[in-house]
Amino acid sequence: MSRYINLLIMNYFLLEQYLTEQGKTPKTMDTYLFNIRKFIEVNPNYVEYEYKNIIEFYSNLNDKYRREDGRVTATVTGAFYAIKLLYLFLIKTGERNELPFPSSYSIKGTRAKGLNTKKLFIPSELEQLMNFVRGEQLRYKKLELRNQMIVSLLVYQALLCEELLKLTVEDIDLESGRIHIAETVSTNERTLSLHSSQYILFNDYINEGRKLLLKNYADSSKLIIGARPMTEQIGCIGSLLRKYRLLFPEREMTATAIRQSVIYNWLNHDKKSLELVQAWCGHKWPSTTERYISKIEMDNPEEINGFHPMELL
Repeated sequence: MSRYINLLIMNYFLLEQYLTEQGKTPKTMDTYLFNIRKFIEVNPNYVEYEYKNIIEFYSNLNDKYRREDGRVTATVTGAFYAIKLLYLFLIKTGERNELPFPSSYSIKGTRAKGLNTKKLFIPSELEQLMNFVRGEQLRYKKLELRNQMIVSLLVYQALLCEELLKLTVEDIDLESGRIHIAETVSTNERTLSLHSSQYILFNDYINEGRKLLLKNYADSSKLIIGARPMTEQIGCIGSLLRKYRLLFPEREMTATAIRQSVIYNWLNHDKKSLELVQAWCGHKWPSTTERYISKIEMDNPEEINGFHPMELL
């Protein structure tokens, strides 16, 4: 048995104590210790490892566990953080002077590179979603207009959930056909045009549906009101969208997927300029918008002509 494995066995109690000092729960500690044991079993000389050894180890691990969509699994990322703690422990006990990799090192490929366009919705599919929501009959009629408005803001304005939930009644200007989006940590403030189908919908919701939701409760300036006496939460939007998964069972029906699809369609179907799309979706940096550009034609331009009226801005 390698002296390094013996070294860990002798210091096992100290390692557990170290993980406890790092604020790890018993369950998390068990996971870390499991990953550490697996690591040293196949890397008996781990104490002497250098950067190239770590790269080789995680490259092999990535190849073994990588998903079909290119993402790295939690198995790989969990193993990395466990091994990082192991080396920090070795520094603490004087067995090493430094980490075998930069302290800022992280597993590359945790997110798939670029967009998986097969998971996106083309314009006709987004319109299909809107038509389904418009025709949906709910037990509580007052929720029908609210749900239609939420989905329309995702489909036509590509809002983040955070942006949607921050909206107030005053942010909607039906006379000019504009909607004001407040700044968030990740997006810029902006003013967008309403889609032609949103005028009547917003008017009916603000003057009828929203008032019914607020009935018998204290008034609120928030545009989106929940079924209970409170404003909606991000999780509620996720629950709402999950109801529509059967429309496209092979795709993820999430607010993020819808936003990514709309931005992609603006650039690649509607052929809008990078600068314009960056302004519409509120990206702080052009590079964020650039990742949506594709040279592949996914749809017939005739099907999407006039899909979005943002040229009114």
